[in-house]
Amino acid sequence: MSAGLSYLQKLRKSDLTELAETSNLKDYAPMRKSELEVALDHHLRANQTKYHDDPSLSDYYKRLGPASPTKRVISTVKSEAPEKKAVRKKSRSTEETGSTSDREPSLTNQITSMVKTPRRSSLSIPSSVPLPPSPAAVTDAIDRQTARIRKRVAGLYSESGIHETSESFRHLLSSPLAINIIALILEGYGLRQKILQSGIIGFVPAVPYFTDSKTPVYLPNLFLLLDKPFWAPFSLWVTTSLLLPLLCAYFINIPLKASLKHHYGTRRATSFQTAPSNQFDPLVYNIAKALIAYIVYAQHSTLLGLFTSDTIETVTNNVVGGYQGMITGAIIAGIMALYEAILKRQ
Repeated sequence: MSAGLSYLQKLRKSDLTELAETSNLKDYAPMRKSELEVALDHHLRANQTKYHDDPSLSDYYKRLGPASPTKRVISTVKSEAPEKKAVRKKSRSTEETGSTSDREPSLTNQITSMVKTPRRSSLSIPSSVPLPPSPAAVTDAIDRQTARIRKRVAGLYSESGIHETSESFRHLLSSPLAINIIALILEGYGLRQKILQSGIIGFVPAVPYFTDSKTPVYLPNLFLLLDKPFWAPFSLWVTTSLLLPLLCAYFINIPLKASLKHHYGTRRATSFQTAPSNQFDPLVYNIAKALIAYIVYAQHSTLLGLFTSDTIETVTNNVVGGYQGMITGAIIAGIMALYEAILKRQ
């Protein structure tokens, strides 16, 4: 089996049909693939000089070996050149030797000109035209690129530490203590706007494309800290929202009593007493806060004459939601404390 026929056997029938059309093979339509391979091999061999320079047939003729007419001429000239040189060596005449040496350059030039093979145009033309990618290849490329982008984004997200920060923040807010702190911040912010008012200390120049005028800068007037109108409402609010409820939660501590009863006579009971998280009962704290807020702000109790009615009105009118808001915040935090205690018991 020739190299050309083995090359044709590796092609599909559609490729063989194209080669048959290019080489003007007759009556190839009814042939089977094996018959078309043999017929096309004989046809291309017989018309090698005619179709040798065809770019679409260059792959076939490359496998036939050195069959170019130009190369045959080169080999013929090279084989004849030594014979002429041998004939000249047999001559004994010095004149013939001189004339032979004079003719050798011209003969060499003729051989060189015949040896030079003209550049074919087929060398600059690709042997096969690249086909467009299949839909499956395009889909695979898109999937690989998407996976690469997803992996890069996941790496950036893990390196940024956003997940760890959000988890710690979530753990911090999932407690009755966080609800109580948020409620105290809201109450204190509303009261601060009344008893520690802010004043303009300067202006920020206008920023093009954002603001058309100067932006004032506000800062609390710290000189008000020296006056009674600040300390009287502030002391009342701290006493009713923080000090008295904490005092009740410290002495009325049901979880601490239950734990001491469970661990009676052990070292664990002593360590439990000193644990800061069990010094105050959160449920008792919120119950006491709601009761004190109702007694002081709703019933206008002056706490044994320590505070005036004007001070009570100032706190009631400026705390966010009034005394109703204070009671509502205490109820919500108390429910969360009760829910947390139930979960711990399970």
